[in-house]
Amino acid sequence: MTSGGAEHVVADMTARWCKSHEIHLLTFSNKNKDFYKVSPLVVRYDMEGRKRKIWNLKAQFSIIKKIKSVTKNIQPDIVISFIHKANIYSSFALWGSHIPLVLSESSLINRSDVPVHISLLRKLLYPRAFKLVVLSESIKRELLMTIPKVYETDVVAIPNPIDVSEKKDQVEPLNEFTGQNLDGKKIIISVGRLIPLKSFDHLIKAIKEVKSKGSGFHLVIIGEGEERANLESIIQREDLLECVSLPGRTNSVLSYLEQADFSISTSQLEGFGMAVIESLAVGTPVLAYDAPGVRDLIKHGYNGELVPYGDIHLLSERIIRWLEDEDICKSYIKNTREVVNQYSCKNVDSIWETEVFELVVKESKLVKKI
Repeated sequence: MTSGGAEHVVADMTARWCKSHEIHLLTFSNKNKDFYKVSPLVVRYDMEGRKRKIWNLKAQFSIIKKIKSVTKNIQPDIVISFIHKANIYSSFALWGSHIPLVLSESSLINRSDVPVHISLLRKLLYPRAFKLVVLSESIKRELLMTIPKVYETDVVAIPNPIDVSEKKDQVEPLNEFTGQNLDGKKIIISVGRLIPLKSFDHLIKAIKEVKSKGSGFHLVIIGEGEERANLESIIQREDLLECVSLPGRTNSVLSYLEQADFSISTSQLEGFGMAVIESLAVGTPVLAYDAPGVRDLIKHGYNGELVPYGDIHLLSERIIRWLEDEDICKSYIKNTREVVNQYSCKNVDSIWETEVFELVVKESKLVKKI
């Protein structure tokens, strides 16, 4: 279970669900390399050796065979798959089976970085699923337009939950985490994988403009990924080492977000902006690009502000304004925590029960054993 958002959600959900259901979990990683720990009550099956050759045809058949073997042995009442590659493997593995298959999509269907063959396989396989679970109504509308043989009754929008109780009381001080002396400075935090889709290069370029107007702030970008070398190069080239940090991954995101004056999201798109929700949940307002999956969460002028995607100059102007006028953030803070109840674990799990699990029991007339 690596440090991705989907892995975090699966680890948390299975930890809650295993208290009332029997959970079996198949993963592509070895448990000794977990970033997010899986409950010991969950029965775990690792397929680590198969992930390294993910595009090798023999390896793909091996994954499908493993899923088919495990499901045949345990005869679950329902199989839930997360992320499009796992969805495709599960769909092939359960082809012809009477086991209800629920496919969960965590992002927009028409992303430019999704290979053509994945899009074609979705159109072939997704209509065969018992249910399709997406994170927002926006993704649901897009999916229905993209895959004609999927009908509205086949798709249910269930957001990811936010659990503020995960916030740690004792965490590594921000000064030590970043390796910087941040005393007396205003803190800006941005969270996400260091990949092109997150547009952290835009944020760093905006910070260059902000720095030219004055100091007294520090940007902390929490995350890891393929863009690290490129981002570090930009930071060094633009002489931003004293005001931008890339400290890496942490499981204390909520605690650090709570310490920030505000957070920023420059993602090009999100299935469901988990970092945005986490920031709002701990009372930290968000300045963000107006992007799919983010605009559903940020009400402009209410709990944050939106900037047109790619407008780096306007983004820098807004950052300067937020840094100089404390009343702006204060006016948004009082409206941020509304998401805590809306996306609570209790509410989200209730939707899973009524929209998915109860339908399986009703239609299959089986005892629950997930």
